Amino acid sequence: MELHHESDLTTAVFSSGRQWIASGGNEGQVRLWDAASGELEGEFSTAGRSVLQIEFRKDDAVLCLLVAESQGPDRSRRRLLLVDTQSLELRWESPLVLLTTSFAFADDGEYIVASSEDGQLHCFSTESGQLQRSTRPHIGQALGQVTWLRNISKYAVTSGGQTTMLLDSDLRETCRIPTHSGDFGLLSRSGDGTILAVGGGDGSVRILQTADLNTPRTVFEDTVIRSLCFHGQQILAARDDGLIDQWEARSGELSQQIMIDPMQRAVLSVAASPDGNRIAACGMMRHLAVYPVQDPSNMTTAELPPGGHSAVAWSPDGATIAVGGRQPGLLLFDAHDLSRAPVRPQVAAAVSHLGFSSDSRWIAVALADGTVQVLGRDGHLAATISDGLSGRPTASTFLYDDQQLLVTTRHGHLCIYDVESGRLVHRWRGHGGAINGLALLPHERAVVTAGRDRTLRLWDLESRQLISQLTDHDRAVVAVSVSRDGSILASAGVQGDVRIWRAH
Repeated sequence: MELHHESDLTTAVFSSGRQWIASGGNEGQVRLWDAASGELEGEFSTAGRSVLQIEFRKDDAVLCLLVAESQGPDRSRRRLLLVDTQSLELRWESPLVLLTTSFAFADDGEYIVASSEDGQLHCFSTESGQLQRSTRPHIGQALGQVTWLRNISKYAVTSGGQTTMLLDSDLRETCRIPTHSGDFGLLSRSGDGTILAVGGGDGSVRILQTADLNTPRTVFEDTVIRSLCFHGQQILAARDDGLIDQWEARSGELSQQIMIDPMQRAVLSVAASPDGNRIAACGMMRHLAVYPVQDPSNMTTAELPPGGHSAVAWSPDGATIAVGGRQPGLLLFDAHDLSRAPVRPQVAAAVSHLGFSSDSRWIAVALADGTVQVLGRDGHLAATISDGLSGRPTASTFLYDDQQLLVTTRHGHLCIYDVESGRLVHRWRGHGGAINGLALLPHERAVVTAGRDRTLRLWDLESRQLISQLTDHDRAVVAVSVSRDGSILASAGVQGDVRIWRAH
């Protein structure tokens, strides 16, 4: 079967139900064809304006056109037109929308969202054609094609920054991933929205399962969350009221609550032992609590100095538990016998974060005085790192067989140091504000940072380039943790929201 449009053809699409084919041309004619017989059903004229895109609503009752003012050189002057499919009569025409690149029906056809080269998204009512709202998801980047993924209720939009963004129905960005080269990526989805294809300027096509790009499962606590850690496929959340909540990572269901302090003082830090059999917690209470996962009631404690303790960490060999104080102080406990007196290394300031080397020989202690001390497990000082640290260090992790140390700061920087010499190797700005949390992925090629700027950011350590940005939190992200196999990411917001993400 061959259809003759009779002018330069610019686009042709099937209707949602595959009953019709709509074709559009450079001279402004839109023709509707019976898809089975090829018979011309009718036509609509845009008054000489070139047709750039056609899309049917899900019920095929209307079709929307993106047209350019083709008389004259300025083809950036564009409008949306809504046409009744049965009568082929115009229902409405939008006001002039400059630089529009693409549009998509959304929310089962209730709205039409249009992207533009000036970086804006415009949302129109399908019923009236009235502009409902506009937003600029990422300042400075032009937007390319847009489509609606009905199975996850998200918009996918390509950008000039070589990324594809996902936005919710309120046009809030929830995820951004690198997908293409060149200024814009070509975008297409399967009919059910489960598969997204993004084409790049280098000839590559990236195929994405949209279920893996969905917004995270979100659980809300009734109090502030101070710390997160994984125990297998369960997430432990340290609460502000003396409890630790245990959530199932896959289902998002609360499976258990463990009372750490009957006086309901805040639990500030929680960590699972390397073998996954025990949990350690500290906070504003005057004790370190350690309990077996299988029987939390069999909890043992060790007395701590007053003033509160903000960090706890296990050595990878499971032999030592380190506890850092909100007042200057560090204690190293024998994990097998808490009754033994702890080693008390001298530290000059309050401890904000603790992290062991992979061989358990060293511990990095981030301090409120703007330095990071590297100590031996026996407490001796091996190195002090301060060169290039802008603002107080907030977290750290050893890298590359413990030869380097990554440190994050209150001013949003990520700094990589040579451990032996203390020399600054790399530094880059990762967030617009403080970095509150840090998690190393299992393969040690990437890290996730949690920021006061409401974002989670995934970084390639070798290139120091941003791999992905997650933006579902409404306020500051205060903690982040990654499962041991790297398949699940958990983050906590300052509002008490815990969000569970599937890695992709």
